[in-house]
Amino acid sequence: MINAIAELGKYEKEHNPDIGSDFDIWLEDSYDEKNYPHLLLIEFKKEKNEVKENLFGDEWKWTFNKVDYRPHSSKLKSKLLYKRGKGSNGADLTPTSKVTEINKTFEKKFLKWFKTNQKKDFLSKIQQKFILSVASAIEEKYNEILISFNEKVKLLDTGGIVISPVFIEDNTRKFIGDYDFFSKFITQESKTDYKFSKTLKTYSFGKDEFCAICQQKQPEVYGYFTSLKFYNVDKPGMVSGGFDQSKSWKNYPICLNCALDVEMGIKVLDEKLLFNFYGLRYYLIPKTTTENARDKVLGNIFDFKKSPGIKDTDRNRITNAEDEVFEILQEEQNNMTFSLLFFEKPQKSVFRIHALIEDVLPSRLKQLFDTKASVDDLIFFREF
Repeated sequence: MINAIAELGKYEKEHNPDIGSDFDIWLEDSYDEKNYPHLLLIEFKKEKNEVKENLFGDEWKWTFNKVDYRPHSSKLKSKLLYKRGKGSNGADLTPTSKVTEINKTFEKKFLKWFKTNQKKDFLSKIQQKFILSVASAIEEKYNEILISFNEKVKLLDTGGIVISPVFIEDNTRKFIGDYDFFSKFITQESKTDYKFSKTLKTYSFGKDEFCAICQQKQPEVYGYFTSLKFYNVDKPGMVSGGFDQSKSWKNYPICLNCALDVEMGIKVLDEKLLFNFYGLRYYLIPKTTTENARDKVLGNIFDFKKSPGIKDTDRNRITNAEDEVFEILQEEQNNMTFSLLFFEKPQKSVFRIHALIEDVLPSRLKQLFDTKASVDDLIFFREF
């Protein structure tokens, strides 16, 4: 099934013009399908450093200016660089965060990010000083910023809030996405997460080994790929190698390219292959034998999701499901199968599988529909 999800990711990368690099796959949208319509921006100004504290270069430092509001939208995705961190109390991968409680988010996520990310080895000295100067400016005006925050929040309608810093430099407002080095916190940390567990404090990766998905020998394969919430190695009984979690890469070795395919495939599942059956959510996961079959089947399903062609309210339904995608799949050739993964996702970090129906052929669906048509035609069922 993981291989099938990777195929979904490959298809999306080939056909989605908005995906230009690996970075676009890692990046998340803090707008979150309109659930976070409000954006509060903590604005800092670059000023001459009279006392030359050697924070931002030798001559300049950042100072807090104001808290500003603007409506949020998906168009700001590349500007805000949102990527959720691990754990509810930990900082996110960048200083852009979704607000739970304004004081708590400001302290545990926003300020904590600037205090704990000043010495990353992938940053230059001037970039480290940039972050240090912002942290100092926040601590200096801590209470003033919180008061401004709370005043803004009182004026907002219902809906989620996102906070992010902006910087006034040369009379131009810049988001974190306008600085190249902020994106490194996503690319570098995401790669590291594939092979290092902060919880277990161990590395798990193999060199010059075969990837379980592409079947090719790769420079590195990883053991802590955790984007699939139903696959983990957080308990010794889940790993091979004598219950040694550093050898968990042997369970399911995955290279960087295939990991990104799976990451993209997960987004495709959530955005385009999520259906309902009597109120139960499930993923429809196609598995095809050729690229042509894959492109045809996925194209049909995605077109159906955009504009369902089956709208006859008087027709008889086989399942009374909210989405009758099965009716288009029954006509496909038997060069594909699909799986139905019924699940519950009470929160983003929790994924509970209720049932998995695997390797269903289109001919099997056609048999079910044909049988139902015959039964519906019987006088007894037609009249009573």
